[in-house]
Amino acid sequence: MAFFLTLFTREILKIRQVSKWMDTSLIVMSVIYLLIAILVAFDVYYYQFLGLIAMPFTLFLLFVGVYGMIKKLPLSKFYVLASSLYIIGLFMYAGLTLNVIPYTPLTRYGFMIGSFLELIVFSLALGYKIKLIQAEKLKFQEKIVENERLMNKNLEIKVKERTEELLATSEQLENTNALLSIQIDDKDIAIKALKKSDSKLKESNDTKDKFFSIIAHDLRSPFNNILGFSELLIENSNNYEAAETEKYLGIINSSANNTLILLDNLLNWAKSQTGKISFNPEKIILSNVILEIIKLKKSIAKAKNISLNYFSSDEIEVYADENMLKTVLRNLIFNAIKFTKLGGHINIYAVSIQDHVEISISDNGVGMKDETRKKLFNISTNITTKGTANEKGSGLGLVLCKEFVEKLGGNIWVESEEGKGSTFHFTLPYKSETIKENSSKNEILPPVEASPIKKLKILIVEDDETSEEFLSITVRKFGKEIINVKTGKDAVEACLNNPDIDLVLMDILLPEMDGHEATRQIRKFNNDVIIIAQTAYALEGDKEKAIAAGCDDYLPKPIKADELKQMIRKYL
Repeated sequence: MAFFLTLFTREILKIRQVSKWMDTSLIVMSVIYLLIAILVAFDVYYYQFLGLIAMPFTLFLLFVGVYGMIKKLPLSKFYVLASSLYIIGLFMYAGLTLNVIPYTPLTRYGFMIGSFLELIVFSLALGYKIKLIQAEKLKFQEKIVENERLMNKNLEIKVKERTEELLATSEQLENTNALLSIQIDDKDIAIKALKKSDSKLKESNDTKDKFFSIIAHDLRSPFNNILGFSELLIENSNNYEAAETEKYLGIINSSANNTLILLDNLLNWAKSQTGKISFNPEKIILSNVILEIIKLKKSIAKAKNISLNYFSSDEIEVYADENMLKTVLRNLIFNAIKFTKLGGHINIYAVSIQDHVEISISDNGVGMKDETRKKLFNISTNITTKGTANEKGSGLGLVLCKEFVEKLGGNIWVESEEGKGSTFHFTLPYKSETIKENSSKNEILPPVEASPIKKLKILIVEDDETSEEFLSITVRKFGKEIINVKTGKDAVEACLNNPDIDLVLMDILLPEMDGHEATRQIRKFNNDVIIIAQTAYALEGDKEKAIAAGCDDYLPKPIKADELKQMIRKYL
């Protein structure tokens, strides 16, 4: 009984949060009780030792409860009250046994009454604990609902803006048709022009329908996984094994990644449809871009035990817009992972052919029918198929790949055989000779161990509490001191008061003074501190604006812990 009471004390008070030596003492007491119980099982002579340690150990448990109450542990008051009742009853029993106190019904049954009251108080404590857990669950659910409400509101605004643009386009096309019918005398020419306008109008309507379909279904589906499995974990956190919990967390993480990819595609597609996407072609070392995308997708491939391999006989330079090229590679590699079975492999090839470069992404997955292959790059056909692990998609990624490849001056096509796999090919202009020969065939190298970093003094400028907590946890291993502020003005003041700050993580959208202006103010008196901008907008030109304001580098949200750590190692 004493053994279980000691373990119960340790678990209900969570004393290890405030005192490691007390927690260790409770573990030692549990071991002593267990050893005496084993000895008593062999010889009742050892029972006297249990009587010798019972009172001091019981008083120590009360002392632990009082210390927990001083440290304001949630259930410490209940524990102290229950232990006090038990000890009073114990003293009555001892006093009656030693004839120190008179024999009365109260003293006769004092120990039983104390034990009974102790049980009641512990029951109340458990009820209070359940109430706290329910309150935390309710708070978490409210936060999820609020986040979904804000996201839905933002999506409604985007849908409204896009709808207005589509209606304006439709009206413009109708006016064009009317003008053509009046101004063109030749009936055949007028009919052709009208057919062309009708085709554009149909394409515009197909685009609108596809957009609404993605928002109404594809964008909501991942949130069903995120909300559903997170609720399961909250409600049954104590019932699941570690492996099962890890599996559900993996599903949540995968759904969030898929949602982010879809949102990126939607944003790029919307900008391409409205002509607002920037196009800045330049000379790019192809292998650097391919290896960067492989690194980003390696964790998703690892979850299905899929190997990602890049093969190139030499280092090739292409002429392309880097952001568009990354979007194409990201979608094609993700598509290959999606339709490759567990334990499969994906090979990426780059080959120079006369005046262009051909990039191929080949998998040994499920492949597709010829009928499906012919419809892949057409938005109106809406080809969407579940992956080998039931991954969902919108079909938008391949449409976007076709638009971007053609914008880059290349072509894209696919070869596939059902049950054996698929190979996606696309070409890019080839503007220069190869830079250097590379005899290695497999470009995937093992990760290099990061060199240790000195402990840093870090300033986190973030007005969102959840983002602030994430950043604090991520940089904790690097920080000797972490300072948190919520406004641009406070960031400037913190840098003035702490000239020895090594690193500033600067949010851009801040109250009172935004991150750009705060950075400019800091640079007036401190040019040495490393400032990394971070924002949830991630629009064209954001990085350039941050660098122009005085930031050393830029990270778009959602920030990945590995990327942030790599950037800290890069500068510090």
